[in-house]
Amino acid sequence: MKYLSEVKGKSGTIARVVAYSQAKNSGTKLITFEYEAYRGILSELNTHGILCKNAERTRAVPVVNRAQKILEGDFYTPISWGLNQAGMVAGEESNESIDWNGESLTPEEFWKQWAEENAKRAIAAKRYHKQVVGRPLEGFTTVKGVITATEWDNFWHLRKAPDADPAIKELADCMWKAKCEVEEKGLVEILKAG
Repeated sequence: MKYLSEVKGKSGTIARVVAYSQAKNSGTKLITFEYEAYRGILSELNTHGILCKNAERTRAVPVVNRAQKILEGDFYTPISWGLNQAGMVAGEESNESIDWNGESLTPEEFWKQWAEENAKRAIAAKRYHKQVVGRPLEGFTTVKGVITATEWDNFWHLRKAPDADPAIKELADCMWKAKCEVEEKGLVEILKAG
């Protein structure tokens, strides 16, 4: 498929503009994005009821395939390692080591071991359906999806904000850049009706 634009971000985040049109009379803009992002942000995306969205399901991908990708190093790693504090926003960044089973690990090493352990367990339990065994892998995977809307202001306002969850902020930033690229290239399709 040919995209109008594509922007790649951190931790496997990708935003692509599939279609972008504007009604000549009303000025209403309709934008469709295809994205890849951390699966953990789906609940946050779903809070935006005005956006029409769909994403691949855990039950649609064989568990062994997903687990094998993790073991090959293709898994989501957090963009930010903010410290725990009260509220919805993490504290200051920290790369302090984590003590685990007598080892001192960087946050990235700890996360990698965690992802690989879950992947190995999923493969060992492959006889059970992916709707059960695939769920523990979700925290380490990305998801592909599509979002279409005419009203984006609230999404940009909330998700590009400095205190937004880093994973959804990364997606929103990539989507914004992809949208701006289409506008700068003059690729917005002007529709006569509307």
